[in-house]
Amino acid sequence: MSNPYAPPRAPVEEPPPPKSSWGRTAAVVVLGSLMSFPLCWGLAPMLAQTLSGTPDGAMPDTLFLALDLLFSFLASLACCLTAVRLAPGRVVASSFGVGGIGALVYVLLQAGTPASGFPLWYDWFPASLASAWVAAWLGTR
Repeated sequence: MSNPYAPPRAPVEEPPPPKSSWGRTAAVVVLGSLMSFPLCWGLAPMLAQTLSGTPDGAMPDTLFLALDLLFSFLASLACCLTAVRLAPGRVVASSFGVGGIGALVYVLLQAGTPASGFPLWYDWFPASLASAWVAAWLGTR
């Protein structure tokens, strides 16, 4: 029961989440990265191939490439958001850790190959870094 004669108080704010240790954050980043590799490089192209109707061994068309980028972005976003939830006090570090490792591995794999014949927007679109930005933004809200 509230007292009508008591002075008004400021609303109580929720305390920020406790900081995760750096060891836990590193473990979460490794876990998120290990989750993202089969999703981005296995499941995403498989779904894109199925939905675009591209036959096995054929040169992918623009629809396949766009769907592959979209599904890779969504898979990477899910892994970054998982990392953000598992390390609540270090949202940006965990999100960009997962996205940065994904981008680094992608660039290292692309660096040694000659021109793939794919459009430039497909070869160098940073889907994992874009998903890290979105996950960090959503995690800080």
